[in-house]
Amino acid sequence: MNIEEVKDPDERIKRVRDIVGGFGADLVMDCSGHPSAGPEGIEMLRDGGTYVEMGQFTDAGAIATSWHRICAKDLNVLGSWAFTANDLPLGVEMLDRARDKYPWLDMQTLYPFDEDGVSRAVKDAMAMKTVKSTIVPWPELV
Repeated sequence: MNIEEVKDPDERIKRVRDIVGGFGADLVMDCSGHPSAGPEGIEMLRDGGTYVEMGQFTDAGAIATSWHRICAKDLNVLGSWAFTANDLPLGVEMLDRARDKYPWLDMQTLYPFDEDGVSRAVKDAMAMKTVKSTIVPWPELV
């Protein structure tokens, strides 16, 4: 989903919930670093789901949510500063298993692996214009 095309948070929540059958996602991992992603991600979860805040390396500010929403939905909320080398194979394996289930490429903004592409990827990420800036080495993927 392109956040530039789907600007309304409620519509993004609805679309994610629709993708996973209407009840919400089992797991939401926020890797954006933007405070607005927290409340939105929490609403994308099913009751009993797990929200992971991944890698808040800088203090981007507080999130506007209520403890009531977390408790009423019986959510697990986890924070992780980073990951270890042991985590990478597990993540890649999970993505491989789910490769046909979710539109992974639609969730990224792709940039070519050249000077202009890298510059735009960094600029857009710093301006929080993308969910995830992904630099790809093969031009046919962009």
